[in-house]
Amino acid sequence: MSVRSTSLTSSRNIDEAAEWVRSAWALKPGAPIVRYANGLVLLLRGKPGEARKVLDELAREAPGKPIVTAG
Repeated sequence: MSVRSTSLTSSRNIDEAAEWVRSAWALKPGAPIVRYANGLVLLLRGKPGEARKVLDELAREAPGKPIVTAG
C-alpha cells in the first residue's frame, strides 16, 4: 500500500471543498457550518477580504461562541 502525499491547499482539494460548499448550500442555504466552510474556501483561494466578511458576520451572529476569523 502506498501513501500519497497531498497538501490540504492543493488546487484539487480546494476545488473539492468548494464543490462541497455548493452542494451543502443547496441542501441547507445559509446554515452556519456551510457559511463557515465557504469562508475557509475563500481564504484558501487567496481571497482574505471576502473570507473575513463571511467569518466576521458569523462571529457577530454567535456572540460567546468560539469561531476562527480571518485576521
